[in-house]
Amino acid sequence: MPLLVLGVTHSPAKAGIAEFAAALPILVLTLPAGALIDRWNRKRLLIVCDTIRAGAYASLAAAVATGHVWFAHILAVVAIDGCGF
Repeated sequence: MPLLVLGVTHSPAKAGIAEFAAALPILVLTLPAGALIDRWNRKRLLIVCDTIRAGAYASLAAAVATGHVWFAHILAVVAIDGCGF
């Protein structure tokens, strides 16, 4: 992901922001998610989370293919990926 940000924005600072946006949900949601997962069906939750993550990455791939990639779109995708992880 940092290479995509560098290729789109030519800014190392924005690449760092994208990596921070990817790590932040993991840091914040790990403990609450662990408590909730014990109460829900794990298999169904895994399928739902992976489907949402795949949809986010598919939208990013479509944006790259059409040449209309925005930094905010990349941030949204990495945040969704971090939440679904």
